[in-house]
Amino acid sequence: MTRSDRIVHTLSYIVLLAFAFIVLLPFYFMVITSLKESNAAFYVNPFLPGRPTFANYVDAWIKGKLWRYFSNSVVFSSCSVSGVLIFSITGGYALARTQIRGRNAILLLFLGTLMLPAQITVIPLFKLFARWHMLNTYIGLIIPYVAGGIAFSSFILRGFFLSLPRELGDAGRIDGCTDMDVFFRIMLPLSLPGIATVALFNFIGVWGEFFLALIFISVDSMKPITYGVFSFTEQYQTNWPGLTAGYTIAVVPSILVFLLTQKFFVQGVMAGALKG
Repeated sequence: MTRSDRIVHTLSYIVLLAFAFIVLLPFYFMVITSLKESNAAFYVNPFLPGRPTFANYVDAWIKGKLWRYFSNSVVFSSCSVSGVLIFSITGGYALARTQIRGRNAILLLFLGTLMLPAQITVIPLFKLFARWHMLNTYIGLIIPYVAGGIAFSSFILRGFFLSLPRELGDAGRIDGCTDMDVFFRIMLPLSLPGIATVALFNFIGVWGEFFLALIFISVDSMKPITYGVFSFTEQYQTNWPGLTAGYTIAVVPSILVFLLTQKFFVQGVMAGALKG
C-alpha cells in the first residue's frame, strides 16, 4: 500500500468515525436522560446520569401502559411484514423470472405508486373503512401498511431475483423440478439476503409509523407504541426522563432487528440496486 493509499484510508476512517459520532450522540443523550431522576434532568451534567435510576423505565412500561402499545406494535409489524413478504416475493419473482405479458408495464405501475404521497389516500381509505366497519381494528391498519410496502419491496426483490443465475433454474428443471420446486427449493433459499433487507425496511417503517395509526385508530387500547410515547408529552409540562425512557424502549426492537439482519442487509441492497 502506497503512502497516498494510507492517507486516503486514514481520512476515510476519520470521516466514518465522525459520522458515527454525530449519529450516536443523540441516542447517547436519550439514554443518559432516561436514567436521570425526573427533578434533576436539567440540573446535572448532561453527559452523565448523576445517580442513575431505572424507575423511569418501570413507570413508562407500567404506569404509562407502554406494554400495551408495545404489544399492539408487535401485532401490526409482524402481520404487516408477513403480508408484504408474501406478495412482494411472489410478485418480484414473477416480474423477474416469468414471461408474463406486460410485466414491464406492471413494474412501471408499481414504481408509479411510489411517487404518490400516502396522505392523498387517507380520506378515501377512511371513508371506505368506515363503511366496512374496519376502523379501530387491527386489519384496518394492517391493510394500508401491506399495500404501501408491496411496490418498493417487489422492486427490490425483482432486482435480487435477476441477480441469481438463470442456469440454476434450468439445472433444477433438468433434474426433474417443477416451476414451483425451482422457486421454493432453489430461488427462495438463495434470496434470503433480499428478503431480510425487505423485511428490515418494512419493519422499521411500520414500527415507527404514526400518521395512519392516529387517523384509523381512536381506541386507546389498540394504538401502537408511537402513540404511546407521544402521549407522554403533557400540555404544560413534560417529564423528559420518562419521555426518553419511552423513546429508548420504542427504538430497541428496531435496533435488534437490524443487528439480526445486518449480515444480509448490504448484500441484499446491492443486488437489488444493480439489477434493473
